[in-house]
Amino acid sequence: MQETNIIDKIKERYTQYNLSRVESLDMLRPSDIRRLCFDVGASLLILAFLEILIKNAALYMLSFIVYHVFSEISPVIATTISHIFSSFVSYAPKLLVFWFLYRKYRKLNHLLPTYKNNFMYPVVMLFATFSFGMCGSYITKVINYALQILFGAGEIPNVMEQTAPLDSSSGLVMLIFSALIAPICEELIYRKFLLGSLRPMGETPAILLSSLIFGLAHGNFDQFAYAMLSGIVFAILAVRYRSIIPTIVLHILNNLLVSVVVYRDILLTGNNVIDSIIDAVCFVGNSVTNIAYVAMPFIVLTVALCGVAKVQPVTGEDKKEKLCTVFCPILILGLFTMLMKFI
Repeated sequence: MQETNIIDKIKERYTQYNLSRVESLDMLRPSDIRRLCFDVGASLLILAFLEILIKNAALYMLSFIVYHVFSEISPVIATTISHIFSSFVSYAPKLLVFWFLYRKYRKLNHLLPTYKNNFMYPVVMLFATFSFGMCGSYITKVINYALQILFGAGEIPNVMEQTAPLDSSSGLVMLIFSALIAPICEELIYRKFLLGSLRPMGETPAILLSSLIFGLAHGNFDQFAYAMLSGIVFAILAVRYRSIIPTIVLHILNNLLVSVVVYRDILLTGNNVIDSIIDAVCFVGNSVTNIAYVAMPFIVLTVALCGVAKVQPVTGEDKKEKLCTVFCPILILGLFTMLMKFI
């Protein structure tokens, strides 16, 4: 009898409305939001299983074989095929899992609020992306220092240095994938599907939770804080414009400028036209970075006060209880599973 009562209580805590009959987000109960968090956590656990499965499947073996076969013929083709395989392995499971999640909760999209936006918001958020990214680099230093003190860990390796292309040809291929393919796929996954699923719980917690997952998805301490804080900027734009087009453009600009600035010497080909374009992009990247660095406090203050960061919080009754649903055990387990990749 007691076991039955426990099972009934668990069912009651996670029982969800028929979403197609919800007429207002205020109608959603804590149990509805708790089930949403449960679904997100379950999606993360399924994703972790799929990633292990794919990594142990023949896909990586095939990628390895093809790379070494074509590297004898053309390093550029080998690099391209390698990027195609790695992109597929990285993004395909996430697109699949989060699309299924989004398919369930998109029924509530017509209930989401709309916002009046200033045409200057995207410009402000461009500089905010770099400013928040710099804050992320400082957080990374703090994390590194804490790991050294607590666990005697070494220096956190710089991912961009580890993945630096060997020559200009492979560098240009890398640039296409990092500055075009990656932003489009990541915005679909984290801002369209994941954030779009989380928004019924309230814009603010949805932005923070989706950005946390975006940071954890990078799988290393070096990129975690940078990605999470940049993800907050992208998520705010996606919420306010109800579209991922502005975030895709901003994400492409961010990855392009950062990659060209970091890999500028490698990307130079000796061709005057291409090198001039690279130097021009590098100049823009350095200019934006310098402005963002010098004006960082003002940019953060502007984001806070100009209205772009003003979004709808948790709505309806039992707001605190709805907010506490993010501590759903399955969601915490899913986040912990993502964190385990860092080790």
